[in-house]
Amino acid sequence: MKRPLKMLGCTAAATLFLLPVAHAEALLSLIEKGGKDTNSVNRTLPFVELRDTAGRDREYSVPYVPDQMAKNAAADFVANWKTYQDTLHWAMMVGLNNNLTALGTPHDLRFMNCTLQLPANLTIAAGQLLTGSTWVKADPGKVSLKVSNPGERAKKLPAGGVNGWRDDGVKLEAYDVPRVDRNKYCQYSSTAFMPDEFTQYVPGVRQCLPLIGCISSPNYPQPISVNWGSLAARLQEACAAANKGETTEYQKQNLASLTKNFPTAIHWNGAMTVTGVRSGTSMAPIYTPLGSNLTSVANITKTDPRFPVYLNGLLPMDPGTAFQKSKPGVPDLEVLKRYLEMGNLDEQESQGEAAFFQTWQQLDTLNDFRPLRYWAKALQCSLFACTPIPVLLPTPVAFVTPATCTVPAGGPRTGSTNINQFRYRWGVVSVPEGYAVPNVTGTPVLRVDKE
Repeated sequence: MKRPLKMLGCTAAATLFLLPVAHAEALLSLIEKGGKDTNSVNRTLPFVELRDTAGRDREYSVPYVPDQMAKNAAADFVANWKTYQDTLHWAMMVGLNNNLTALGTPHDLRFMNCTLQLPANLTIAAGQLLTGSTWVKADPGKVSLKVSNPGERAKKLPAGGVNGWRDDGVKLEAYDVPRVDRNKYCQYSSTAFMPDEFTQYVPGVRQCLPLIGCISSPNYPQPISVNWGSLAARLQEACAAANKGETTEYQKQNLASLTKNFPTAIHWNGAMTVTGVRSGTSMAPIYTPLGSNLTSVANITKTDPRFPVYLNGLLPMDPGTAFQKSKPGVPDLEVLKRYLEMGNLDEQESQGEAAFFQTWQQLDTLNDFRPLRYWAKALQCSLFACTPIPVLLPTPVAFVTPATCTVPAGGPRTGSTNINQFRYRWGVVSVPEGYAVPNVTGTPVLRVDKE
């Protein structure tokens, strides 16, 4: 066993120790044995030790987690958000377009999506093929666990607080075809089909007669009038139902992934404890069993050529500057460890740093520009019959909050959706020995080993 490595990190609420005590290849068997250790909760696992400094003298051992588990969780967070977003969009589209008199046409989305099974599945599959889209699914292979740090490498370690974050890969999809199972969004819209002509709108009409020609209503094929108040209420009803159900489901699925992939995480207030626009942080140290961060070391060496020599403990140090405020190391070089990518256990121990996967909830304001369309119909009439002609009408803008949805009848009708929702975010931070763990405040729970 290597010498114990103490890594102290602090915020306004906590300090940190790191103590790797086992090699990567033994991790899985050690996880099985960890609960049998009577001296400390996870002493048989490779772990880091966190010290709480917010008026308390406590230490918390937190086991390492392989990088694949972090990728699995991150991919789940991305897929769960896209599922929430897509379900919300199509619940509103279906809720708008359930017109009794449009049965059997592609513009009655409830009948075509939710009543007809085989034709609906075939239509969606064809739409995905044409647009190059797929069902929403988690893809850990697309997750990059890069460290999340400020863009400029200022040679000063932060005292705490929140670091800058890389984008976590969640994009608002522009595909105009469902990417979630139709049963998800069908459950949120009314099953009562309704005739919309003369209740939601008065159709535009064009009458064409032999020898006389055609006479049209003003602005044909646009409707003569539209009851936007009633349509906005229908849109709001579907949106509110879907938002309520899918917000709960989104939380459930994210917490299930966090529990599955990070069963030994420590929760500093935790992702479910929300204050203002952000929750606390759930986190665990991570490592790559088969990889290395030597490329990262080489890149940082371009910033300061002393860095690899310093990491190997071969750099002569001035005793007057090597230890400040009880923190080991040379500050100008320790700060560069913030930019070390995740390494294996041996590297993290020898380099005097640790990589942490962190997740939290954050209130984000996003805009889904995919238009919410309402299909009205114009009437093209001859001497013997009238034929309905589909007319696409962009709807009022839907505003989504964690509590509900609002759809004002007035204002611009662009059919977009403004989403103001708490979203699970994630990032990776590299923490030098003896310095702050970013994004950690409040009270830690889970795994109090000693006081």
